[in-house]
Amino acid sequence: QRRAHDEERAAKAVLEAFLERSADLICVHDADGSVLYASPAAVEVLGEPLDPGDRMPWHRVHPEDVVRGVDTYAALIENPGSTERFEARIDSPEGWRHLEIVATNRMQDTAIGGIVSNVRDITERAEAAARLSWQAFHDGLTGLPNRALLMDRLTQTLERTRRRGERTALLFVDLDRFKHVNDERGHEMGDLLLQEVGVRLSRAVRAADTVARFGGDEFVVVVEGDDQVDVLADRVRQALEEPMVVAGVRVGVSASIGMAFDNGQSPERLLRDADAALYRAKERGRNRVEV
Repeated sequence: QRRAHDEERAAKAVLEAFLERSADLICVHDADGSVLYASPAAVEVLGEPLDPGDRMPWHRVHPEDVVRGVDTYAALIENPGSTERFEARIDSPEGWRHLEIVATNRMQDTAIGGIVSNVRDITERAEAAARLSWQAFHDGLTGLPNRALLMDRLTQTLERTRRRGERTALLFVDLDRFKHVNDERGHEMGDLLLQEVGVRLSRAVRAADTVARFGGDEFVVVVEGDDQVDVLADRVRQALEEPMVVAGVRVGVSASIGMAFDNGQSPERLLRDADAALYRAKERGRNRVEV
């Protein structure tokens, strides 16, 4: 009996040491969300301790994740012995923390009598994945959508406008005299100028429109709907015609714009049509819009 008691005490000490040193939060709660047990890692993972009798902190979960979390636990309660894995964001003084939760229904186990949740902070991993995803679809200099995201947005916009019986318009924007700025002021000044152009384009268009950097000094605007597109195109041209102060230096450029309208062609063909219109604008004197 003494030997069995010593072995039980040793096993309990090992378990307590494991729980105390684990970076993951291990907690047990009942079907109503009342905490039965929580390991000390609650402070690190949640930013606050969890004590027996406390409620699970659903009020701090991101609104977009609450329904999924509630539905997951509801499914767990209905299926004894089942395990569910999901992710959720929880509010903290440092911002939203990303948590990975693996929950198992042990309510019928008399020794446990609740749902066991293993909660891990995966914020660094989630943010790294988000950065990689952002970099894959955005231009690193201007922060605008790149060519890959442009084609995706254009495809989606064409589908929406066609369903509504409307037309998508495309503006292909190319800066005039940009090479002169690069040659005279250097590439660093050219990069700062492109950033300012991106800001001005974003301010000139509507919220539903997409501004993307196509490459070099070329930008593309996807206009959802063809209502007063000519007015929008001229507003874009005027916005870029206004002199810009870049790094304390006054820089003047203008923009040639090619405009094309959806007539049932593929996204790639629509882009080529706008590019052809841009070429015509360059031929006819620049700083103008051609359809």
